[in-house]
Amino acid sequence: MAPEKEENVLIIIITSDRGLCGGFNSNLIRKVSRFVKEKRELTDTIRMVTVGRKANQFFKRSSVDIESNYPGLSAEVTFEGAKDVAQQAIGMFTNGEVDRVYMAYNEFISAIAVEQHIVQIMPLTREDDGSEEPASEIEYIYEPSEAVLLGKLLPNSIEIRVFQALLESAAGEQGQRMAAMDNATNNASDMIDSLTLQYNRARQAYITKELVEIVSGAESLKG
Repeated sequence: MAPEKEENVLIIIITSDRGLCGGFNSNLIRKVSRFVKEKRELTDTIRMVTVGRKANQFFKRSSVDIESNYPGLSAEVTFEGAKDVAQQAIGMFTNGEVDRVYMAYNEFISAIAVEQHIVQIMPLTREDDGSEEPASEIEYIYEPSEAVLLGKLLPNSIEIRVFQALLESAAGEQGQRMAAMDNATNNASDMIDSLTLQYNRARQAYITKELVEIVSGAESLKG
């Protein structure tokens, strides 16, 4: 839980497996790319766990070391899938392979809006609730022991945070895809209307030209 150094960093990035969802993936990838560039000045090694094919396709061409990829989780989000991702990160952190673990994902805001986030999930940080009351000095006896409880609860809290991020990302993906398809439909309708108008104008001009030629021919025969 106590933050120490930040020489080796692991980033979990959650994207979709498919495209056609507007800037859902590209906006997050750009944000993570900037984040990686900033961390390059402070850390020795940056590793990455990609969730979704889009992140994997982009970052495998970069200098970031990809530890593993988890495709298919955006189509069917399960707690077991989130647990697999979290357990890999927890294992790398507890074994000392990485010093910090960050998670990048899209938060669902509304059916047409998402917000990109990069949050630190390990080491865990204590959140200040804003209360000015002194901490309680009462000692509690735990059964089982505090070490056993924390050994179970802390990893479980990481798993739940990853699961929540997967759910947020999946919901945001569907909303962005719906908006992108609606925009594409409207643009296609506008294009059809514009082309139909051009066609009718060209057809009318051609018919008018033929009528003028017929009338001119008829007048020349009379003469």
